[in-house]
Amino acid sequence: MVAFNHALWATDPEKKNYPTVGNPAPNFSFELEKGKTQFLSEYNNKTVYLVFFATWCSPCRAELPHVQKEIWEKYGSDDRFKMLVIGREHTRDELDKFVKENHFTFPVVPDSSREIFSQFAPQEIPRSYLIDKSGKIVKISVGFDKNDFNVMKKMIEAELTTVSK
Repeated sequence: MVAFNHALWATDPEKKNYPTVGNPAPNFSFELEKGKTQFLSEYNNKTVYLVFFATWCSPCRAELPHVQKEIWEKYGSDDRFKMLVIGREHTRDELDKFVKENHFTFPVVPDSSREIFSQFAPQEIPRSYLIDKSGKIVKISVGFDKNDFNVMKKMIEAELTTVSK
């Protein structure tokens, strides 16, 4: 059973705290390109959209075409916006194959041992986080619901209109 701590932190049965809306996003390292480590903190002063998924997850597979078309194709070239689609328990090779088969062009990050995901939640994907330019989480979405996805899109747009060029 997942409990809620009113200090804006969600807690799992093992008593690990996970960030919620209003909290800073955990800083983590990742590789967009093999051998080139980056950190989320390098995206400070940007609006950041994180999507956790797995290739075998039906709701994830339903959501990703919308992410491609309605978010990445619209905002991907905006230098005020960064997006990472993180493959939970997937290797780079698995993700590259999946991206190619599905004609996705957004940036994917392997998280083969759940090191990144475990900083955000104990389970449940797809899971998305919108992070504002100050590094705070402003929206979390769990599962794929078209109405909630539309809210996320509007919030991304609102964040980008408040970020000066």
